[in-house]
Amino acid sequence: MEFANLLKQKKQGVKTSTNGFVFFGGFGTGKSHVLEAFSKKALDGNFVVSRATISQNVKLGTPADIIKSLLSNTQTLNHVEDGLERLLGDATASGNGFVPLITWVQNEVKNGEMSSIYLGIARGLANTRYGSDLFELIIEFLRGSSVGGELKRAIGDGGLILPKAISRPRESAAFLTRLFISLGYAGWVVLFDELELIRLLNGHVLRGRSYAELAHWMGFNGERPDQGLTVIGCMTSGYVQERIDWTNSGPSEITTIPTHILASKSSHLYYSAKFGMESLQGWAAEPIYHLHRPTKLDLEKIQAVLQATYEETYRIKVATLPIAQSGFDPMRVHIRRWIVTWDLERQGLAVNLQDNHVAQVYVIEENSDGDDDPDAP
Repeated sequence: MEFANLLKQKKQGVKTSTNGFVFFGGFGTGKSHVLEAFSKKALDGNFVVSRATISQNVKLGTPADIIKSLLSNTQTLNHVEDGLERLLGDATASGNGFVPLITWVQNEVKNGEMSSIYLGIARGLANTRYGSDLFELIIEFLRGSSVGGELKRAIGDGGLILPKAISRPRESAAFLTRLFISLGYAGWVVLFDELELIRLLNGHVLRGRSYAELAHWMGFNGERPDQGLTVIGCMTSGYVQERIDWTNSGPSEITTIPTHILASKSSHLYYSAKFGMESLQGWAAEPIYHLHRPTKLDLEKIQAVLQATYEETYRIKVATLPIAQSGFDPMRVHIRRWIVTWDLERQGLAVNLQDNHVAQVYVIEENSDGDDDPDAP
């Protein structure tokens, strides 16, 4: 399995051609559940796992928002909630774990790859405790908040240099990946759900910046670490064909977006945006990256496993149910039908469930050509 191989390579410190991949699936094929399975495997492998769901409020093309969302949804095997705070709390309480990080950051600062505020953070973590004012300021800064001045005062070094807005996501991602590794974790796994919602952005440049940011997370152009970081995303089947390759109502994004980017303040993202779109095209062309609806035989096997678990849990026998398959049912509909039926049976109630099927039609939304181009990345 490619994901398992990626984790193995990242744990061994092997450089890979890309940090990960995007996989595709139709409505109800279980894309989000596959991400959950990946998350479980990564956690069991001692990785730190962070997840962001793309939406109108969490835009892939706004790196600062992505970092904030990821760090607000971070887990470790021992910390399901508030993962970032808890793992740092464990490390500060133990009184060690930051020497390798400090040494690494010193070299990065010396080579001009990282701002000195990150060295102040590493040293600050080594000399603070969970819940202290300095601890909270460090967490807020890593999440992207504008607390740099307060942080420098709390550290006691006003000469520390803060990163520029355009380089801050890159520096923070590199710092966090190395931080997790220095604390004994195998690396950092980043999961992106509902990438197809890039289409909600109004304007070629804004969508282009999202494709560029995807490229960056995959390791393009050194904008994210190429060691220790694994990135997996999911997207609706048909998105690439209907938007990037071609559209029913106009030219393809692979031809229009680069032109708009070159004419904008985001011209520096030209190659990144192209790489992001070309990467999506490449993954979409490979069957290995596509989920398919379960067959009747698949459903029977899944029901048998679930039925055995149910019977063991409640110490009763329940009926094996006929497979109701309309061709549109998501996996979760089958599972809910089985469990609700068994719950009713267990309570001695009559079972009379009806199926209401909803078909999904993929609609291409033609956004306006407005090219909003915020200055902050």
